[in-house]
Amino acid sequence: MRSRYRRLICLAGAFILLAGSMLGVRASGDLESRQDRIDAIEEEQDRVQKKLDELNENREDASAYIEGINKELSQTEDSLNELQDKMEETQAEIDAAQAELEAAKVTEAEQYDQMKLRIQYMYEKGDTYFLELLFDSADLSDFLNQAEYISRISEYDRNMLTAYQETKQTIADKTEELEAAYAGLDTLKEEAVAKQESLVTLQEAKTEELQNLNEQISENQDLMADYDEALKGELEEFRAMEEAIREQEAKESAEASLAAEKTEAETTLVADGGEDPTAASPEKPESSEGTQPTQTEAPTKAPTEAPTKPPAVNTGFIWPVPSCSRISSGYGGRDDPITGESDGTLSDHHGIDIALPGGALAGAPIVAAADGEVIISRFSSSAGNWIILYHGNSTYTVYMHCQKLLVSAGDTVSQGETIGLVGSTGWSTGPHLHFEVRVGGFSTSAYSRNPLNYVSPP
Repeated sequence: MRSRYRRLICLAGAFILLAGSMLGVRASGDLESRQDRIDAIEEEQDRVQKKLDELNENREDASAYIEGINKELSQTEDSLNELQDKMEETQAEIDAAQAELEAAKVTEAEQYDQMKLRIQYMYEKGDTYFLELLFDSADLSDFLNQAEYISRISEYDRNMLTAYQETKQTIADKTEELEAAYAGLDTLKEEAVAKQESLVTLQEAKTEELQNLNEQISENQDLMADYDEALKGELEEFRAMEEAIREQEAKESAEASLAAEKTEAETTLVADGGEDPTAASPEKPESSEGTQPTQTEAPTKAPTEAPTKPPAVNTGFIWPVPSCSRISSGYGGRDDPITGESDGTLSDHHGIDIALPGGALAGAPIVAAADGEVIISRFSSSAGNWIILYHGNSTYTVYMHCQKLLVSAGDTVSQGETIGLVGSTGWSTGPHLHFEVRVGGFSTSAYSRNPLNYVSPP
């Protein structure tokens, strides 16, 4: 009897220590889960920072490219102005040459008309003209002088006509050269204008690209600010949990010391011949109520977080959102709904998303999938308002993004009892419930199981 009692006392003390240890494991698991989220946020920050660095580098390249285009546009504009000035000068020279050519043509025509009149007069007079000239002369010498004069006049007419024709041809050749030069300048101007238009088009495209880069940089800076805020909140909660763990450890240490002292005192009592407190009274039979939990007591906590097979007792789970059966995202790998990334911590979906019907507002009741105890009921920057229930046999259910929490940590709930309302708090793209089943522990996603192995939509 004394040996049996000693074993019972040792088992009771061990259970107290084990319960305290389990609470420590749970707290440690919470810290590990919080650290996982901190690591995930920091990884996202690194990814966004790399994206920002890349965008800033592209923006610098685009800005430098636009600056180069602007310089080239300025040079092209200067070239166009120079070409325009040269074309105007050439056109002025062409106008002057054409005027000169017209004047030469008029002079040539006049000289030609006078020569024709003199030739006609001499032809009509014939020899009579020379006879008249002879009789009119004072002497022979005078006659010869007048004849020589007539001969020279004829030669002069011929020479002047030839000179005027040469001058006219020279002016015509010069005009042709000027017009050819003008045509060349016009071609260069057309090429410069085409280049200018091409540069303007390229400048507009690059400017639009720069605007897009600036918008992306702004969006990623906003995202980085959100991550900074989320990380700040997670770190604050992490430090608060560390402080709570230290307080819990101190409390457990004090309780363990008291339990050890009580165990030692009771062992001494038995050794001295005292009455076994667990023995049944001869007047009153042993009651089963002292050893069996009532319907409202919390289920026995899982002593460790070692993964186990799904227990048969949990096959009776019910659907957590009675008013909605649509699953918007299933269990397993997926593209992250917030960032669109297809890899990383957030892309592995550890539960199912139960979304409200299209256009429905948040606020649908969330019920407990089974009897259990509330071990977490608070806000997280990632999960939003969330709840974890422990159902015994190392099995837990998780409810995230709640609009409102209707239970507190330590509460005992019954299957079907409303514990919260569907919302879109935390990292969420719309009103829905993220529902998980974890077996063997709750602190990390390694314990997650496909919820559809436990529940079915109504």
